[in-house]
Amino acid sequence: EDAGIVGWLCRKLRPIVTRIFPSTQSNEKAQKAIITNISANFFGLGNGATPSGIEAVSEMGNNTRDVCLFLVINSAAIQLLPSTVIAMRAEAGSSNPTDILLPTWIVSVISLLSAVVIFVIIYTIQRKMRRKK
Repeated sequence: EDAGIVGWLCRKLRPIVTRIFPSTQSNEKAQKAIITNISANFFGLGNGATPSGIEAVSEMGNNTRDVCLFLVINSAAIQLLPSTVIAMRAEAGSSNPTDILLPTWIVSVISLLSAVVIFVIIYTIQRKMRRKK
């Protein structure tokens, strides 16, 4: 944050974040927390992402749709460098512990897309059911 990377990312990703999480349109603090959390997860800093995730959820307030979608994205996050698994493979004596990178990226993208699609389907069905009542 002190180096300005978070601010730069916020400026670049703001249009995407406000489209995915409409409740954050006028809440720059929530946008910053969301971007910080997703970035930390992307770079394999899972535990480091927790404080910004908590802040993002609290900043989104009572908007359950955005909070749930954020949790879905956070849970199925794409990870650039799965350092824990690479370290475990190295410890177990793997000749090339980074062999898992490409398969991990492919599965991560499929997992994220699947999770978001399932969320949208369930959310749409629930919204239609509420309208009928």
